[in-house]
Amino acid sequence: HVLWADSARADVQSIFDGTDELVPLVVRQVAGCIAARELVRVRSLPMDTLQSYTLYLGAEGLMCSLVRQDFMRCREVLEHLAERHPRQAVPHAMLAKWHVNRLVQIWSDDELSDQRRGSEHAARALDLDPEQPLALAAAGLVQMNLKGDMDAARGLLEKALQIDPQQAAAWAWLSAIQAYSGEQGSAQTSAAQALSLSPLDPERHVFE
Repeated sequence: HVLWADSARADVQSIFDGTDELVPLVVRQVAGCIAARELVRVRSLPMDTLQSYTLYLGAEGLMCSLVRQDFMRCREVLEHLAERHPRQAVPHAMLAKWHVNRLVQIWSDDELSDQRRGSEHAARALDLDPEQPLALAAAGLVQMNLKGDMDAARGLLEKALQIDPQQAAAWAWLSAIQAYSGEQGSAQTSAAQALSLSPLDPERHVFE
């Protein structure tokens, strides 16, 4: 994968004499690109221990369950992860998504509380890591579903995809915004991207 590409002109003798700025420029650009790429890779790892990551994957599966008891169990797992990893943005991002899903599923016993809690978890996730792709995507989902601000939602989702273009759910949620805005071609492209990135996703039905 190409991380950086550019062109420049320089005097060969000046390069060998060490007086040309080309080499320092290339070093700065390459080093910066590598550092940025590694930062994205680190942020894409939602949990830093195998046990926690196993719980996270389990919560992802429970999030998509149409069995209410399983869905409620998902919240318990995510709250446990948030307590175990207080500096991690991902559990809060997932909890924000959980409250949105609860409202969409019409399983909420207190809609105002779920709206407030969903917004709080999204804000907490961004406070912990404003560049975390899942946190940005979850905040976009909250803006779209709980606050009805499509412009803010689009901006957050697009930023998430700039940082990590492989966020399948973000592509699906962006597709919904594009569809609501009458951008049929873009909506179809985004939905197809979501499906191609995660063909066995637990939320494939949402992508479709």
